[in-house]
Amino acid sequence: MKIGSIALFAATTLWLTTPMLAYAQAGGGLFDTADTNGDAVVTRAEFIAARDASFNRIDRNGDGSISDADFTRIARFKPDVAKSLQDSLKGADANGDGRITREELHAAPARAFDLADENKNGSVSQAERAAVKSAVEARR
Repeated sequence: MKIGSIALFAATTLWLTTPMLAYAQAGGGLFDTADTNGDAVVTRAEFIAARDASFNRIDRNGDGSISDADFTRIARFKPDVAKSLQDSLKGADANGDGRITREELHAAPARAFDLADENKNGSVSQAERAAVKSAVEARR
């Protein structure tokens, strides 16, 4: 697994339940990717579409779900990171079967988006993204 893949995997997974940590890990990257029309504003729909698009990258073994089986390599080299990822994914596992389907990922709360959308207008501006990034850096 390449370092970039590990970073993307970790960042995307953490977006589900730990938005501040995820923002720090990703450097806001999911928001950058999500801005598909290039207007410097990310709507909730754009954010969820970008998160949904990450499913195949997270599903490392290609079995159609995200589970502990997708963490075997990272668990070997970074067991603490793997444990954190596994714990964070529990919130997206709606039926508690230990596997997250594409549908469960899609339906999972967009906590990182909600955190960044300070004025609750359904979109995240560059200024809002910068404010969250500054808050994360201040906590370090």
